[in-house]
Amino acid sequence: MVAGVRWHDIRLSGTPNATCPTYPCVYQEGTIADVANGRSRWLPSIAMDSAENILVGYSTTGKTNGVENHSSRYTGRAKGDPPGSMTVPETTIVTGTANSTVSAFWGDYASMSIDPADDCTFWYVSQYFTTQNSWSTRIASAAFPAGSGAGQCQPSTCTARPSGIPTIGTATVPGNNQITVTWTGITPTPGAYAIERAEGVCGSEGLYRPLAATAGTSTSFTDTTVMGGIRYAYKVRAAADASGRCQAQFASLGCVSATATGQCTSSRRSPEPRARPAARGRIAA
Repeated sequence: MVAGVRWHDIRLSGTPNATCPTYPCVYQEGTIADVANGRSRWLPSIAMDSAENILVGYSTTGKTNGVENHSSRYTGRAKGDPPGSMTVPETTIVTGTANSTVSAFWGDYASMSIDPADDCTFWYVSQYFTTQNSWSTRIASAAFPAGSGAGQCQPSTCTARPSGIPTIGTATVPGNNQITVTWTGITPTPGAYAIERAEGVCGSEGLYRPLAATAGTSTSFTDTTVMGGIRYAYKVRAAADASGRCQAQFASLGCVSATATGQCTSSRRSPEPRARPAARGRIAA
């Protein structure tokens, strides 16, 4: 019996296409597993950098007791890789020197996350055994090479985040499948404004999802990805980076909402989404 890791890339928002006609959407998924009677992988944790590269870390249980004990590894994929595939060579973070022989909790300290300082560095925390039934924690990090090409990640250039909070304005319907949102900007002018959208009426709306980023000089944005008959709520958040990264801690107070007109391409409303590094090193492109 071999345990494997199932992973899913769930997109909360974006432009509808053949892969994701509506959102939230399972953009891709896959399994990380060994051959029969091989190594088991379990307790996965996954994250995506700002370039849409992915790393997934997990615990492993060895094929031979005393040789490959409870350990920690990771693999990953670049944005341009074939959907559902993990192409980063599996990397061992730490190999345990003992196994557990009793029933015990595992994974209380396991997490893969992106460093908000640059939106490119993955940090992974996991457990392993040093002596029988006695676990330790290892913290590790890794990053794809810097750059803007496939399998790279361009670190954020900002060193601070805006402290101001934009004042939300109105949400109007200028035409079918369009909603225009307005706001009053902050001073000094930020690098960009990040637009967030939820479904529902302000006060009882669902989860806000990142939608788009506009120039820091903008005071309005027209959403052309809405479906007729659905009410949408919006908030705006200042960001230091021109692409909408390095965002302020708080979004605009309150929100504005409007019901879109035009075509509805879904037979039902989209459901609310379910809740979506080892010695430090660089990942070869």
